[in-house]
Amino acid sequence: MQDKVFGERDRAQPGHIAVIGFVETLSTYAYAYLEAADALVENAIASHKQDLFFFPILYNYRHAAEIILKDLILETEKLIELEVRIGKLDANLAREREDVMRNLFKNGHILKALLDEFKARFSKVSDESIPDDITEAIEKLHGVDPNGEHFRYPFSRSYEYYFPVQTHFDLISIRESVSRKLFYLLFGCGDWLAHEIDLCREHIAGLETREPGSG
Repeated sequence: MQDKVFGERDRAQPGHIAVIGFVETLSTYAYAYLEAADALVENAIASHKQDLFFFPILYNYRHAAEIILKDLILETEKLIELEVRIGKLDANLAREREDVMRNLFKNGHILKALLDEFKARFSKVSDESIPDDITEAIEKLHGVDPNGEHFRYPFSRSYEYYFPVQTHFDLISIRESVSRKLFYLLFGCGDWLAHEIDLCREHIAGLETREPGSG
């Protein structure tokens, strides 16, 4: 019997259908959470549900930041490995990959640790530094939710409330200060890394296809 909720729907209206099953990437997921957060900000204000939507909005922004940083760390490791192969970087950097991957899981939901890891590894492949305003935006997200729990649950495992006193947040200000910075990381740093990875792969392919003795 076909699942009427999560199964494929042959007769659903086209405008109601979400199509998945492509090769989704971390960056795809990050973009989805960013877009969802931005859409929720608009919806919250239009429907006067700012208080109710605050938690899913901030969860989406924070989760997007986490996925973006993990994606950028993995892409940076790809570039390091390729640049070691072409002799551009010292081989010891590639050997550090195991520690980086271990830290990726160890620091799973800790934005500050993920940010520091990314900045440290990114500095090995680029002379450009991550802009201070982007670092500040991620550190602020980390500050209000250090462990990835504050926007998912109202209280900790010891039943201490994460927001015990009334606090005011400007959703438009949050969107302007966080969303744009995360988009820069995702499409600025992300696209640059992808371009450099492609260049390295083309260079390696050229070396492998070059005939012996052709110079």
